[in-house]
Amino acid sequence: IFRVFSTQYSKKSIKTIPVGIFSVFKRIVGSTIFFLCVLSFFGQEHFSEIFKPFFRIDIAIYMGVIISLGLFVWYKGMTGSTSSNLAIANSFQPVAGVMFAYIIVGEIPSRAQLFGGITIMTGVFIALITVIKTGQKKRLDDLSESRSFTDV
Repeated sequence: IFRVFSTQYSKKSIKTIPVGIFSVFKRIVGSTIFFLCVLSFFGQEHFSEIFKPFFRIDIAIYMGVIISLGLFVWYKGMTGSTSSNLAIANSFQPVAGVMFAYIIVGEIPSRAQLFGGITIMTGVFIALITVIKTGQKKRLDDLSESRSFTDV
């Protein structure tokens, strides 16, 4: 539910606010909420290694390259996308996460992850068929309008 609200709000806000400002603001709000949740669940000891130099270098590279570049590309893509395309892309994210965990780390997916992935991909396939059929119908309607004999 929160993901749907976030996506719809993001799509509407991104038309009036520059991508960079919106991206930074959304990350700050999300990070603050995440920090407060982790602090309430695990306590202050959870953050004991945060000031070690090696850890800071890893996090700086991760934040600078993967998160910032990924979010920039994601929000640029959102500006010209339809809601159905965004829903398909959001649905594919958990499947991609499990797939890359297997490829990069070698973590074998559990039965629940496999079942969930199959369910999600079935939904994505159905949504893609719907988008394709809707697009074909729209193109046929446009084609029939352009070939009408109203100008004769």
